[in-house]
Amino acid sequence: MNVINFYNREEELKLLEKIRNPLIAIIYGRRRIGKTTLALKFCENKDYLYFFVNPKKTEMLLIEEFLELLKTKVKIEEYVKPKNWEEFFALLFERYNGIVIFDEFQWFLNINQEVPFILQKYIDTKKNLNIIILGSVVGMMKKLFEKEGAPLFKRANVLIKLEPFNFKTVFKILESIGIKNIEEKIKFYLIFGGIPHYYALMQSYKIKNLEEAIIELVLKPNAPLRNEVEDIFKESFGKEFKTHLSILLAIGLGKTKLEEISAFSSIQKTSLMPYIYDLRDLLEVIEERKYFGKKRKYYVLKDNFFKFWFRYVYKNWGMLIIDWERVFEEIKNDINNYFGLAFEDFAREFLIEKAKGERNFIFEN
Repeated sequence: MNVINFYNREEELKLLEKIRNPLIAIIYGRRRIGKTTLALKFCENKDYLYFFVNPKKTEMLLIEEFLELLKTKVKIEEYVKPKNWEEFFALLFERYNGIVIFDEFQWFLNINQEVPFILQKYIDTKKNLNIIILGSVVGMMKKLFEKEGAPLFKRANVLIKLEPFNFKTVFKILESIGIKNIEEKIKFYLIFGGIPHYYALMQSYKIKNLEEAIIELVLKPNAPLRNEVEDIFKESFGKEFKTHLSILLAIGLGKTKLEEISAFSSIQKTSLMPYIYDLRDLLEVIEERKYFGKKRKYYVLKDNFFKFWFRYVYKNWGMLIIDWERVFEEIKNDINNYFGLAFEDFAREFLIEKAKGERNFIFEN
C-alpha cells in the first residue's frame, strides 16, 4: 500500500474536482514535491493523456512522441503527420476531448518559445479540453502564467503551488513506516525535510532507522539521492550548474553574507546577484533574511536535505567516490553539530505552527 506519495494533498484534490469544465489548472513547485502524483490522482478513472516535455529531445522527436500517445486515444490516419506545434495542437484539440497533462511545461521555453502562445490561442478559441500544466522551475512557471502580458496570464481557473510537507505530516508518514520515537522523527525531518519522494523511497527501501536511511539512500554507490541535488541544477542551468553549486556550498557551510559567499566561491561580489536571483527566485532554494533590527541581508538554504547534502556529500565528493564509509564516519562525528544548526529553523516552524493553532499564542516571525 503506497500512502506516502499522496499524503496531505486532499484540499488540492478537492479544488481540482470542484471546477467545472473546461479545467485549466497550473500546478507548480520544486522537484519531487508531488505534482505529477496529484495530477494522476485527480485523473484516476478519467480519460487522460500524459505528455512529458523532455528538453533533451529535439522538437520533431517530441512532436512524434506526442502524436503516438494521442493515437492511443483517438483514430488518426497514417498520412496525418504534424510538421510543427501549430499542426499538433490543431489535431489535439480537434480529435480529443479528455484531460491533457503537460509535465515540466516550462521546458517548452527551451524547445520552442512559441508553444505557450499557440496553446493560448487554442485554449481561447476551442475550449473543449481540460488541461493540467505542471512545472518545477518556479520562476519560469511564474513568468509563463502569473505576470501580466505572459502568454497564459489569467487563463488558469486553478493555480496551485505545492509546498513541502510540514513536520506534522512527516511525523505521520514516519509513524506509518515504523519510526515511532519523537527524537528520531525530528532528526529524520532535519535531514530529509518535507519532500514526499524521499519518504516514498524510505518505504521502498524498508528503512528502519536514520543510519540506514543515510547509508542506503544517500551514501552508497547508486544510492537514489546521492546525485539528487546536482541533478536538479544540471537540469535547470546546464553548463553553469557548478557555479550555482559553489554558491550553495558556501551558504551550506555558513558563509551567508554576500562578501563571504564571494570569497568562498571566487565569484566577484558584483557578479553574484544574477546567480542569487536564480537560486532565490527561479528555483526558490535559498531564502533572503535580515538580521533583527538591521538592514543587512544574509542567505540561508531553505531545504533541509540541501543543507545536509552540501555539508557532507558535495563537500566530500572525492572521498565519497572511493570510500563512502569514511564519509559516514565523518557524518557520525559531526551530526550533532548539524542538528544543532538545523534545529533553529525547525523551532521556528514549530512556533509558527503552534501560533496557528492557539488563539492566545503570539509569535512574531
